[in-house]
Amino acid sequence: MLYSPVTLKVCNLAATLATIWLFHFVLSGVPEIREKREIERAAAVRASVARAAKTYEASKAAIADQDWNRATVLTRQLLAVDPENYIYLKQMTLALHNRGAWAEEAAMWERYMLVAPTPAHGCPMIAEAWQKAGNSERALKAYERCYQLAPQDTDTIFYLAHAYERARRPREAKALYQKGLEISPGYSDMAVGLGRSYLAEEKPDRAEELVRGVLEENPDNADALLVLGMALRDQAKLGDARVAFERGIAVAPRYSDFHYMMGRVAEDEGNRDDALRWYREALAISPDRGDAKTRIAKLEGGA
Repeated sequence: MLYSPVTLKVCNLAATLATIWLFHFVLSGVPEIREKREIERAAAVRASVARAAKTYEASKAAIADQDWNRATVLTRQLLAVDPENYIYLKQMTLALHNRGAWAEEAAMWERYMLVAPTPAHGCPMIAEAWQKAGNSERALKAYERCYQLAPQDTDTIFYLAHAYERARRPREAKALYQKGLEISPGYSDMAVGLGRSYLAEEKPDRAEELVRGVLEENPDNADALLVLGMALRDQAKLGDARVAFERGIAVAPRYSDFHYMMGRVAEDEGNRDDALRWYREALAISPDRGDAKTRIAKLEGGA
């Protein structure tokens, strides 16, 4: 079919007008659609923020009431929405800590230290949580990490030194105890730790000198009394050692190390029955003391 030139012009004009109208409709509608979407999005954000605020307040109330299970549930809801919120993470560690969920608490501290503006605020709790979870290796790594974050902080130095001591790394422990005392000469726990290092090096006279200085300031420092008694025993001053251990028992009667060391002094003096009594007292306080069991077995076997 053939169309006249006029008809073709009319058709072309109609098509052009239709195209213009369509573009006008689309273009004029885009801002309106976008505006509507932005309004809806903003409303959704406000609603989400309001829900989060309400949940956060409820979680804080649960913590104030020491309802740790409810606090855990509510804080999990907050973290599901905002998993890198260090405030929520720290709150979760508190709830988990009070539930005795040590491994989960430690893992939460790990997340906290990755996102918190001041990760050192997770120290030493992260290491203590790993220690309570029974993971000494992770605990030691955490103490080392904390030390890297604050190498001049005396508490951080002490915690790592003590961790090295538990890990049977006496040289590193001693170096840190010495560094800590250079920074803070009056840090009594640091001095006692260094005293234990000297005992390990078979230098009881130096250990004695250190802890006597601590005891001048605080005569009831149980750890210092223990090191003093051990140093005196190593120097064969058994009577003086017994006095130190007896003082320790008066200060800290549930500290089984004093009872055990009284047994060692009694054994040194050849008093088998007294030694057995002290070892059994140490076991009554701390049933897992393998050293006391070994001494009892030896003494009973030689009866």
